[in-house]
Amino acid sequence: MAPHQTLLYHVKGIVRGRFTYLLTFMFLTLLMFPFIEETPYGPAVMQILYSFMLMSALYAVVESGWVWRGGILLFVAAMVSHWWIILTFSPISVVTGIFSEIIFLCFIAVSLVTHVFGHERVTGNTIAGAICVFLLIGFIWMLACQAIYFFDPGAFSNVATSSFSHSATMDLVYYSFATLTTLGYGDIAPISRPARMFAVTEALVGQIYLTVLVARLVSQYVPVRASRAGLNPSVPDETTQR
Repeated sequence: MAPHQTLLYHVKGIVRGRFTYLLTFMFLTLLMFPFIEETPYGPAVMQILYSFMLMSALYAVVESGWVWRGGILLFVAAMVSHWWIILTFSPISVVTGIFSEIIFLCFIAVSLVTHVFGHERVTGNTIAGAICVFLLIGFIWMLACQAIYFFDPGAFSNVATSSFSHSATMDLVYYSFATLTTLGYGDIAPISRPARMFAVTEALVGQIYLTVLVARLVSQYVPVRASRAGLNPSVPDETTQR
């Protein structure tokens, strides 16, 4: 198979895979917020996008029976507690809501990691799942930072004053992904000790994940190239892998 055909094969796998919806809604949530934040319907649109992101995360684990049933329970808890925060905004609703959402997203991330590293062959769906896990790490740490900032407004510098305002949420999303990718711009910085330790932990998890993921994908891809060259005929061609 020619290189351009291999690329096309992986692209088709991503488009057709069940992780496509989760990947799409995560990117939409990240990219659309700055452009619709100040519009009259911006907050409502963002809440809808975030809710669809959680639903697409549940759909991503639909193939596994017990995982699917556990995912439904955690999804309901996350959605109910999320809207509880919006309606009441009390300390107990914040703790319950953030904890429920973190548990749900961690559950989805672990399920996707099991899928990604359980595949014997690299497919487009495998790549989409791997990207989803990386983005989920950023969202999980954003929620943790949001909880820290709610109870300690001085935990971060240069973040909007209200911890659950849309501006503060976007600031913490930006900070989380800047930390995850080790960009280190320094415009938003952790001040408190818990915030600093979470920043270090997120950077370590992100880099370890990328290192292990790349090594795993390369180890899966090399036998595919070898089989095409006739070095290992026992390995089937990847076009048979769905």
